[in-house]
Amino acid sequence: MSDTTHQGDGGDGASFEAGAEYQRPHSFARHRALLALWVFAPAALLLYTLALSSGCGPGFGASEVTATVSTTSTSTPGPRSGQVLIVGGESASAKVLSSAELYQPATAKFKAAEPMATARMFHTATLLQNGKVLIAGGLGTGSSVLASAELYDPSTGAFAKTGTMTTPRYFHTATLLQNGSVLIAGGIGSSGSVLQSAELYDPSSGTFAATGTMVNPRALHAAALIPTGTQSGAVLLCGGIANSSGTLIDNTAELYDPTSGSFTAVGNMLDSLFGLKATAFASGTLAGSVLVAGGQDIFGVVGNLELYNQTTSLFGLAGLMSTSRIQFTATLLQTGAVLYAGGLNGSGTVVASADLYTPGVGISATGAMTDSRRYHTATMFTSGTFAGQVLVAGGQDAASVANTVATAEIYSPSSGTFAATGTMTSSRFGHTATLLP
Repeated sequence: MSDTTHQGDGGDGASFEAGAEYQRPHSFARHRALLALWVFAPAALLLYTLALSSGCGPGFGASEVTATVSTTSTSTPGPRSGQVLIVGGESASAKVLSSAELYQPATAKFKAAEPMATARMFHTATLLQNGKVLIAGGLGTGSSVLASAELYDPSTGAFAKTGTMTTPRYFHTATLLQNGSVLIAGGIGSSGSVLQSAELYDPSSGTFAATGTMVNPRALHAAALIPTGTQSGAVLLCGGIANSSGTLIDNTAELYDPTSGSFTAVGNMLDSLFGLKATAFASGTLAGSVLVAGGQDIFGVVGNLELYNQTTSLFGLAGLMSTSRIQFTATLLQTGAVLYAGGLNGSGTVVASADLYTPGVGISATGAMTDSRRYHTATMFTSGTFAGQVLVAGGQDAASVANTVATAEIYSPSSGTFAATGTMTSSRFGHTATLLP
């Protein structure tokens, strides 16, 4: 790990919740304790990690679960084209869910879909080039760490099991590559340790296979495919938490090269962060750049924006959000702007505020959501009545599992406002949302 990674005292986040365990737990209790800390008190996660010689707190990648969006669509729209698939998560009654549902823009309502084979939360969902959705890993019932994966087929409306990952993991990242494969990287393994391994899913064979090892172990990190430029097709991975050699928060970054199957270090971020979001630009003045936002450093939750420049392979300061955010969403809009919504701020409050970053202009506040949210999903529609608008669904409106909600709302970039829409069939957080082609 980099010598600029840091250990910290937890910063100014929410307080530690009663019932979480500070002693070294066995595997089951460890995942429950880490999950409790992540759900109730992300700042206390740093203190907890210091108390463990192995094992690290739960992360963001899939917990803030924004599904990887494919830039390649099927040639013919499917029978559920334009609908949003909501999968898994945990309910307000603390039940890990196998259920799924579909948001239907034509009626502005949610409808129950066929369930998954396995209940899971903090998994990843990736839209493949063949139009199917890959669901991978996560935490299952009883805090079991899952290696299983399944495919949702929009043409049949059903899930089917596919190959098993080489390593059980949750809070990993899943990134669709230009060749159609999916890069699965990092996360937390079944022993509670932060993983350095990575693997590839091949849709043609339905199998996973190990690929190169990351330069650094990572969980709570961010990953983004660089869509254009000299590094086109590579995946940028940055930040996160690791437990090797007692290191906690990482400011390093690396690139995955699909051609060689290897990872290579690039310039460090300006701040050591976990729980950050990364958004890549495919066009405009920032084409090929990656914007990194929010997260937490050794002092607490931050609102910083950093921009990765592939020409120099370095990061630079790009602005400051209106409030610090962690457990929020980042959505690239059709306008080229990025919408940051909700999350937990540095005072431990779940917020309803939102910011809009516009390349060439900077960042400014936009309208607030109708409800405060964290662990929600935000999915942009690309066609139809809601084209360019964003569906925000579920999450928690206060810092507890009991405050998990089923409500949803729509953001309109043209008016800069949010408006309530239909209610989900189940309350859920730690779920995924994927726009179907």
